[in-house]
This record gives sequence, structure tokens and C-alpha cells, in this order.
Amino acid sequence: MRQIFDPGGDIWKPSVEYVYMKARWADFHLQSAEKRLRDWINSHPYTMSEKDNTDRTNHLFIITRRASPEEIALTVADFVNCLRASLDQLAWNLVNSFPSTIPVDERAANRVSFPICWNDQAYRDKRALFHPSIHPALDSLQPKDRTTAIQTEYLWQLDKLWNLDKHRTIPVNCGNWTIKFPTGITGAMHDDALNDRFVVVVPCLSRVQLRPTYVKPQIIPDILFGEYMGTFEVDIRRLREIHTFVAKEVIPRFTGFLPSRPTP
Repeated sequence: MRQIFDPGGDIWKPSVEYVYMKARWADFHLQSAEKRLRDWINSHPYTMSEKDNTDRTNHLFIITRRASPEEIALTVADFVNCLRASLDQLAWNLVNSFPSTIPVDERAANRVSFPICWNDQAYRDKRALFHPSIHPALDSLQPKDRTTAIQTEYLWQLDKLWNLDKHRTIPVNCGNWTIKFPTGITGAMHDDALNDRFVVVVPCLSRVQLRPTYVKPQIIPDILFGEYMGTFEVDIRRLREIHTFVAKEVIPRFTGFLPSRPTP
């Protein structure tokens, strides 16, 4: 059944439903990205050829990669932006729920955002915009160590991805290709990024011990999201965890401060 957007009359009123609306749309984008990624992986996006080296001591599998569709990266970016926006819209609804914290002008309104802060002073400044009754819920989401939050904390990873997409680049780190060998087979991989391929090398003896079809390595393609070729990266499973945390853990901590529907 199609849901109808009802803004509650001519005068806007705070409501948690607006926040969940944005989180649901983020989930729509993430489901689309998950399906596109599965379809790409299942298409076996590579070609493989093989040959012995000149002295027949090693057998080479040459895997040529095909680029992932741009729609995957763009859909993930849409997901990131919608989910981060759900938190900022949560903040906006919260500050407008108490007369003492309603922004007095546009300048004050522009300061309102959900506090995901990289230092304690910035957090204290953001926290002061909210009614004191909301502070404990905000405090419960702060990391023990802000310097390592991007490596471990869902909200800080979401914020990093959002800032990358907003200010720098589409948030894709790299293609991630995992190679698995059959039991008893030892091999090595040599990346030839210039030609968008890699070479997997196994001893020719392996072809004697096992049938060649069993010697072939298993190629598992994937995509990592983050800054292109940078140190920060997350996979699609982590993005699902981030959405679950925001929708099931973060937003519910504040639902008691907001009506489920706008006041008529």
C-alpha cells in the first residue's frame, strides 16, 4: 500500500515520522545498491585465460577485470546522503520541539545538525543547541575515543562517507578481488593494475596432483566504499549495519521527544 505524505496542515510541526521517511528512502537506495552489486558479482565480471610459463615450472591464470557499473557507486552515494540527512532532520525536529531551543533566525537555524563531531569542543558546542533533556541520549552515542571513531563507529563512518561524496568524490575506494585456492594448492597473485588484470601463479606440479578444473582459483569480486585508494574503506555489509544502527538504535532513542505524527 502506498504511503501518503501528510505535512499536517499549512503550519509545519515536528514529527519523528518525517525522520523515518528519510531513513526508509535510504533503505530503498541501499536495497537497490545491494541488488546491483549482487547482479554484477553473479555476472562473473572478468575473463580468465591460462598457460604454462616457458620452463613449465608454473601455471599462470590471467584474470582480466571488468569495471563495475557506475550505478552501484552512485546509488550508494544516494543512500549515504539520505541516511545522513535523516539524522540532521532528526536534529531539526528535536530543536523545534522545545520553545527554548527553536532557532531565532536563519543563522542559528544553519547551525543545527546532528552532532557527529571529531573533537570534544565541537561536540559541546553542538550539544548546547539541544534541550538539556536530550543531552543524555546524545551523550550515549559518543565514542570513547574520537581519534579512532572512524575505524569502529557506525555514525563516524557514515559521516566520513557523506563528507567524501559532498566535498570530494563519489565514495568508492576500490574493487576488491579475493582469490581462493583449492585445498592443498599454494599460489600467488601479481597485480597488473595498469592493464586492469592480475596473474595467479600455481606450481605446475599441482596440475599433476589434481585435475586442472579443480586447480583453478576461485575469483570473488567485491567493491569497497570510501575515499579512492585511501585508507578508509567499508563494504556493502557494513553499510547495511550502519543503516540498521541508525534506524533501529539511534532514531528510537529520541522518539519520546517527538510525536509520531505532526500536530494538526
